[in-house]
Amino acid sequence: MPGSRKRGADAGSPAKDKAAAEVVDLEKRRLAVAEELRHVEQQIYDLETKYLETSSPFGNAVRGTWGVDSGQNSS
Repeated sequence: MPGSRKRGADAGSPAKDKAAAEVVDLEKRRLAVAEELRHVEQQIYDLETKYLETSSPFGNAVRGTWGVDSGQNSS
């Protein structure tokens, strides 16, 4: 029926405008957090690579230290 629509959910209402602005703000924040995550993941990758390269001759968490001390295992 014409005229039986409820008001407040009409296009252009202050509540709808506020919600749209909030969605835009949240999307900007999501993109910023995603970029920060990418940066942190790259830092982790770089640090892990450096660790594996520098500790390789001495043994490390991946290879262990089996036989590094004197060529013997400690059984």
